[in-house]
Amino acid sequence: MENTNFKMGERFIPSIKEWPEDSRKMFLANYVWASQFVEDKIILDCACGSGYGSDILSNRANQVIGADVDFGIINYAKKNYPKSNIQFHNFSSIAIPYPDNYFDVIVSFDTIEHVIDDDKMLLEFKRVTKPDGIIIISTPLRYYRIDQGDKELFDNTHIREYSAYEWCNLLTHFFQHGDFFSRDSDFNFHKINPENYSGSPFEVGHVILYNRFLNENTINQIKHKISVHLTIKIKDLEKELFFCQEELKKLNSFKNLLKLMIKKIQRKFFS
Repeated sequence: MENTNFKMGERFIPSIKEWPEDSRKMFLANYVWASQFVEDKIILDCACGSGYGSDILSNRANQVIGADVDFGIINYAKKNYPKSNIQFHNFSSIAIPYPDNYFDVIVSFDTIEHVIDDDKMLLEFKRVTKPDGIIIISTPLRYYRIDQGDKELFDNTHIREYSAYEWCNLLTHFFQHGDFFSRDSDFNFHKINPENYSGSPFEVGHVILYNRFLNENTINQIKHKISVHLTIKIKDLEKELFFCQEELKKLNSFKNLLKLMIKKIQRKFFS
């Protein structure tokens, strides 16, 4: 195996053969899906990691800027993906050294949960994206790993993990229109119709945000749907709580009756 001096984790490096096949497919599928939106465009791959995703995007894009805060991983990317239409640079997602309205598309997978100032990151993305540009972004929503069979409740490399409502609420601070996508077990992506949204947090982790103003506020529609589903869940939990309280009352009554019977037996046989 090539000695990269990088630990396995969220830094996917294709040359490391020990990567589980499902994880490998997942990382690659994200960029293959995103590549359909980058034809002949200027792209920022923010938090590009080892550069494999920038390489995939470059097959269709006019120019790709791959950026990461890790100097070591950027040097790896420069060495392993030398292409005339890719540049790799060190900079942060909250301080992008490019002018306003520069990029056609920003791609940033599973980055925002690592960033302290998530508001500033989204503001920077909005600033450097052209008025008719798009931002392709994702985050592993809360409990995602539990659903995938991971025993850990929280990834300690994450600053935060959003609930579905928190995620949509954050996005509505800066954007009005977004297309949400679910990713199935075969790593295919499916666009979510707000009218048919099931309320599942696993259907809104991937989103394409539109910088331009559109009449239809799809993010608010999804957020409203989530609110409705949360309200229903709360009511269901209230019913369960009431049932449990009633059962507890019965148990307490039985407990008191049992105590009374024990006292009677004690008086009868031991007094």
